Amino acid sequence: MTSLAAARATRDCVVCGAPLVTHLADWLLRCPRCGLRVSRLGEEAVTARTPGAWDEHNAAALTALRQHTATRLLDALAALRLLHETRLLDVGCGPAWFLDAAALRCQSVAGLEPDDATAAQARARGLDVSTGYFPHSAPPGPFDVVSFNDVFEHLPEPLQAAMSLAGLLSEDGRVLITAPSRRGFFYRLAEGLARCGLKAPLERLWQRGFVSPHLFYFEPASLDALFARCGYRCVRALELPSVARPGLWARIREGGRMPLPLAALIFVGCWLLIPLLHRLPADIVVRIYQRAPAP
Repeated sequence: MTSLAAARATRDCVVCGAPLVTHLADWLLRCPRCGLRVSRLGEEAVTARTPGAWDEHNAAALTALRQHTATRLLDALAALRLLHETRLLDVGCGPAWFLDAAALRCQSVAGLEPDDATAAQARARGLDVSTGYFPHSAPPGPFDVVSFNDVFEHLPEPLQAAMSLAGLLSEDGRVLITAPSRRGFFYRLAEGLARCGLKAPLERLWQRGFVSPHLFYFEPASLDALFARCGYRCVRALELPSVARPGLWARIREGGRMPLPLAALIFVGCWLLIPLLHRLPADIVVRIYQRAPAP
C-alpha cells in the first residue's frame, strides 16, 4: 500500500506512524506526536473553473520573489559543491525560474513539470523540460542535485518520493527542498484565526480550491525525520522570507478566493510589518540532504 493510501486507510502519520486526528476542519489532520499536518484536499473535485497552478496572476505575484530565491538557493548549493560540474534536475519546475538561473551556473539542467502547457513554454526557451509526475516520469539520472522548490508539500506520497531518489542521484548527490513550514509565523497565525472561526487565511495557505493544493505541511524536524528514514542527513539548513513588497497584492489576491476587505487588511498589515516579519519564525524552510554515511 502506498504511503498516502495507508494514511487514508489507517489515518497514520507518514513520518512517525502515529494515528492522525482531525484538526480545525474536516479536511485537515494533524499528528499529535511529530506535528505533521495532512490535508484531504487532493480528494476534492476539480472543475474547469478551479484556479490552476500557473497563470499571469500567479506570475505577477511570484516572479520577483522566486528570482531572488533562486540566487540564494544556488549560492547555498555552491557552498557544498562546484556548480559548473553539477547536473541538476528540478522537479515541478513550473515556469522554470529556478532552471533559468541554474542554467547559467550548472553543467546541465533538466526539469519535470506535470502541466504540459507550462512545460512547453519552458521548452520553447530552450530548456530540457519533460512533462509528467515524479517519480514515475523523472528523466534518467544520475543527477548531482534533485531539487523540489515549493513542490514536496504537493506530492501525494512523500515517503515514496524520498525513497525513489536513490535511483536518480549520483554517489555524492544532494536533495534540495524548499517547503512551507507549519512553524512559520503566518501558518501559526492562520491556525489561530481558524480557531476563532476565520478559516479563509488557513484555506488560502493550503491552497484549498486550487488545482494543486498542499497535501502536507512539514516542519524542519519532521522533514528531517522523513528523509532519515530513507538514509539521508541534512547538510545545510536555511530559511527564506515568504513575504516581499514587490507583487504582494497580486499574491494575496491570487485566485480571488479571499474576501476583498480581508485581503486589503492583510496587504496593509504585511506591507507595514515586513521588517518585523523577517525577524519572526520563517514560513519557508530550506533543507539540503545527502546520503548518510554507512554505519
